[in-house]
Amino acid sequence: MKVFCENCQKTIGQVPDAKIPANKIVSAKCPHCGIQIKLQKSNPRANAATLQNHSGSSPPKLPPLPGANRMIGRNSHSSESQPHLTQSHANAPENPHKLWKQLIGLSIASLIFATFNFLGVITGIFTFIDAWKAGIYKNKNSKSFVNISPMGWGIVMQGVFIVAYPLYLASRNKLKTNDGEKAWYILTIIFGSLTFVVLAFKIFEIITNAALQIN
Repeated sequence: MKVFCENCQKTIGQVPDAKIPANKIVSAKCPHCGIQIKLQKSNPRANAATLQNHSGSSPPKLPPLPGANRMIGRNSHSSESQPHLTQSHANAPENPHKLWKQLIGLSIASLIFATFNFLGVITGIFTFIDAWKAGIYKNKNSKSFVNISPMGWGIVMQGVFIVAYPLYLASRNKLKTNDGEKAWYILTIIFGSLTFVVLAFKIFEIITNAALQIN
């Protein structure tokens, strides 16, 4: 399906038909003009009727896109009042997680890891908040090893920090579905750096003690 914005007259991109559920309207946001866009698997005339039901006004008369379904759009609030949606964000999955379940899992892991890696626990908590705010969710259609929930990122950050920390920093911008709040990302970087330094000193101390015992 070709995605075309009737408001700014620009083609945004192309979405695979499999990504659009049958008989269901999927909302997105035009990255150019900020208008709310609705996509639906139907013919152009049916889409125009749906638009009239939602907005109470007739859609602009444009020729149907050849070989593709037409797009429905309606005005929305300004882009400042909503998270910025890029072209890659438009295909992102909706949040499939329950916050209270995520918090319970993270809390249990935090109690376990706090006994020997307190800074890592703090970093994991900030990572969880940042991932949740940035819309990093587990996509059932993806088999990537970085395709995990915010709770998963928080737990692996506490348990295998030395691997999870650089991996999260490298993958965050590719996985996020909105811009989130940069404050939590900055806190994740700061406490992660502190944790990295502490772990480096511990490893150095262990190696030094082992060398002294050998001598």
